[in-house]
Amino acid sequence: MATPRWLRKRLVHTCTVRRDSGTAQTGSGQITPSWTSVYTAQPLRFAERIERIAAEGVGAAMIQRNIALMNGTADVQVDDRIAHILDADGSVVAAGTFTIERVLKRLDECGKVYHLSLELERVEIS
Repeated sequence: MATPRWLRKRLVHTCTVRRDSGTAQTGSGQITPSWTSVYTAQPLRFAERIERIAAEGVGAAMIQRNIALMNGTADVQVDDRIAHILDADGSVVAAGTFTIERVLKRLDECGKVYHLSLELERVEIS
């Protein structure tokens, strides 16, 4: 199914989708994942949502959620990573790399996948 024009106009950002292509070994012998770019310039819409929730004993807590929308034909998996989120001018929208915590398939009225909602979490480098 091709991406509807209405949705395509709203996917105003692009990103790189990276997938673990196996393991690599560092110079010290440590085994680490090896990330390969599967897609570059993958269209998406990225949003950071800040929510305030009541936390017992603490008062209010602020939670930041990173959400991305992609077309229904995008090949992304929970084990993939999202990097280099850029706007139409090539400016960085969100620096760093994100893991995909959840992929939700949104269906149209005919039961076909219309778009994907991704819940993202920033990868912390230590």
